[in-house]
This record gives sequence, C-alpha cells and structure tokens, in this order.
Amino acid sequence: NIDELSQRILVKPANDVRPEEFQKYALVIRQQLRKDPLDATGWQWLGRLRMSLGQTEEAVNAFDKALKISPDSEDIRMKYAQAMMMVGDDENLQNAKRQVSYLVQIAPENRNYRLLLTVVAAQLNDSDVAFANFALIKDALSADSTVYQSLVNQLRSMGASEGLLSLENGARNGLFDNSPLDNAPLDNSVVANGTRGFDVTVSIANELESKLPSTGFLILFAQDA
Repeated sequence: NIDELSQRILVKPANDVRPEEFQKYALVIRQQLRKDPLDATGWQWLGRLRMSLGQTEEAVNAFDKALKISPDSEDIRMKYAQAMMMVGDDENLQNAKRQVSYLVQIAPENRNYRLLLTVVAAQLNDSDVAFANFALIKDALSADSTVYQSLVNQLRSMGASEGLLSLENGARNGLFDNSPLDNAPLDNSVVANGTRGFDVTVSIANELESKLPSTGFLILFAQDA
C-alpha cells in the first residue's frame, strides 16, 4: 500500500494518519535510499516527511542531500530553506537566507520567493532586505491573511513605516493561495513589545504519575497549524 501511503501522507495529507503509518513510510523511503543513495526525490520526500513530524534537523539533512544530488531543483532548494527556517537558529536562518536569495536572483519575478525572503530576513532582523522585498509583494497579499498580518506585526516592530505596511489596492484575494509558505514559520509569537514565546500546559493522568521516570524528559514540538 505504498502508493496509498504516499497519497495520505505527502500528496494530499490526511488528518487521520496514524503514527505507525508515518514510521512505516519512513522505513520504506530509507530502504529505497539504501538501494539508491543518489535518489534526489527519495531524499526530498524523506525531508518532507521529517518536516511533517516536526523533526526539523533531520529534515534539513535530508534536503541537503537532495540538493547536492540535484542542485538545479528550485523546489528542493525552497523546501531546504523552509526546513532551516523551522530550526530557527542563526546559522540555519543565515543559510536559508542565502538559499532564498539565490532563488530570487535566478527568478526575480517569482513573488513566492520574495515572500519567503521577506520572512527569513524579518526573522534575522535584516530590515533592508525585509522592507525592500515586502514592498514588491505586499499588494498580492490579502489584508485578512495570516501571512500579511504576521509580517506586518514583525516589520512594524522593526521600524517599518505605516506607508510601507499598508495595502495600496486594499484587500485582495491573495495571489499566494496555496503558496509555499503554507507550512513556513511566520513567528506569530512576536508581540508588540518584541518578545517571543507562548505558554504550554501539560496535564498528566493520575494513574500515570507514579510511572514517570525521575530522570525523564518531555520533548514538545510546536508547529504552525
């Protein structure tokens, strides 16, 4: 049922995919890559699977291998940049910016690339790059979209003028419907005072408390819906 799993997990993601299906599909991909380690598509699909599981560093490694095999693939390069943005540390953000800047250089008319560059530049607090690219793509955004509102909040905190942030043509049905930023981090946790973060409450059933290891760790992945 590999074709069915491909459809349910990557092509048209379903809401009821079970953890064991993810693990089974990851195993299938890894087995295929052992047979053909130069399969760029296989590494790309493994990267997408890792991203959907919140395993961002593993996703970065998979996309890195895919890009080395297929350096001319714009889609792999874009997914590689998105994975590094999800890791979110300075080194990965800087590399993501380089990758997206390259995409903008070879396809300057591509507004999705410029939107992605705006986001990563804002995360790096690079106001020059963020402001310049936002000015070129803002009127293709809907004023009600999460993308637009998140960017406006970030750019305003960086000192952007209200003239830059306003939509000249009013709200439009965004040209970015189903854009590659659907799963990209937009840092909605940025608030007016510039702080970041959110609260998480974890509840444990009474019957499980006595079973918790004294040196255990809870690892929580939080990802934009």
